[in-house]
Amino acid sequence: MSFIILLACSDDDCDSLSGKWSRVGDIYVSADVDNEYHNEGVTFKIGESVFWCVGDLLYRVSGKSNISNALDKFPGTARKGAVAFVIGEKAYVGLGYSEEEGERVYHDDFWVFNGKTYKWEIEPLLYQFPGGARGNAVAFTLEGRGYVGTGQYAGETLRDFYTFDPETGWHEFESLKHSFYGGVAFVAGGCAYVCTGGKDLDALSSKTYDLFVGMYKLTLATGKWETLDRIDGEGGMFDGTRIHASCFVLKHGGREYAYVVSGLNQYGMAIANCMRYDPRKDKWQEVAYLPEPTVGGSAFSIDGKGYVMVDQRRGFNNTLWEFQP
Repeated sequence: MSFIILLACSDDDCDSLSGKWSRVGDIYVSADVDNEYHNEGVTFKIGESVFWCVGDLLYRVSGKSNISNALDKFPGTARKGAVAFVIGEKAYVGLGYSEEEGERVYHDDFWVFNGKTYKWEIEPLLYQFPGGARGNAVAFTLEGRGYVGTGQYAGETLRDFYTFDPETGWHEFESLKHSFYGGVAFVAGGCAYVCTGGKDLDALSSKTYDLFVGMYKLTLATGKWETLDRIDGEGGMFDGTRIHASCFVLKHGGREYAYVVSGLNQYGMAIANCMRYDPRKDKWQEVAYLPEPTVGGSAFSIDGKGYVMVDQRRGFNNTLWEFQP
């Protein structure tokens, strides 16, 4: 994926925004991973350990520039645009797509990683995902259940959702009103949220996007999706719409905040601006810009700090950036 980088604020404006990004260093990605799979990896957290699945390799990551040796190899086909959710000490990783002879091949399988043994189960998840193959979907865990939905398949943009129980398998869940792919999902303040993403638009031979402007909220008390306002900050101060963004959640001052980082704007240009969401106030505000915009960058949080991996498309390194609120 090629893209243009767009910076949207002056140095003075950027310096006045809250938070600070620091470059931690380069993360070495094994030469065994094809260059096509250096971005759109997926991260998940079991206990206090964070794992990064990229291509068909699995790493344990930290807030340091070095990355541990590859762990047990992902048993499925190497892929990007996959999703992951965690229930107990097991992670469920699946969906996504591969590039085979210039064609995009979508997957519908899920594989289970055991956080105790650091091993993958040798067979794919017994329960077949009912939504069919797709890539660039979203997933999250809420009160012991996994949720997976949206995404794209062969030019079709999806809005269906499914929930997973380890004891009973997959169950159909309420679909969203909007279909999109490349969005983000997060859990903060006891509720789940889905936002950003979009659809493809082809105009004048240039790829542009019809971006999703709102946000969905899921509260267990109601078991229903609630549609929230568009992401544009108080008084429409900024445009928060984007596709292929990164996301992490931090807790500070006794409250949880979600951060949505970088991505592509409607014209297919990489944007540097980042946003913080306060679920108690249902308010968005801009925070410090990511110095190196990224598209489909993997993100995670450790010890009250957020991290984003930026694919450099050079050699086998990604750059790790740390955010302090």
